[in-house]
Amino acid sequence: MNQKKVVVFGSFIVDLTARAPHHPVPGETVFGTSFRIGPGGKGFNQAVAAHKAGADVEIVTAVGKDDFAHIAIDTIKELGMSSSVIVSDSSSTGTALITVDENSGQNEIVVVTGACEELDE
Repeated sequence: MNQKKVVVFGSFIVDLTARAPHHPVPGETVFGTSFRIGPGGKGFNQAVAAHKAGADVEIVTAVGKDDFAHIAIDTIKELGMSSSVIVSDSSSTGTALITVDENSGQNEIVVVTGACEELDE
């Protein structure tokens, strides 16, 4: 059977995730219990899921010229995925600041799309 190529045109975002006993209220400092940096972004996550399901996937995304760009490039290589990664001279790699309430599982997320904003036709 001839497998078709899947192209995912979407965001790569570095997730900066902290877990804490509760979300802080305005002006409050809460001590967290863990911190993780990892690959994410809706487009990237979809590409990885399709790749792991056996599809021939190419991810088209953008990153900045910064340390976070290596997370995208290294993860793509580790997974053996095909990619077209555009490197921006003017924007940073996208990031998401995520806090997770350990008791309720609720999260709060601030996304800075960075270089992904530069993707166009």
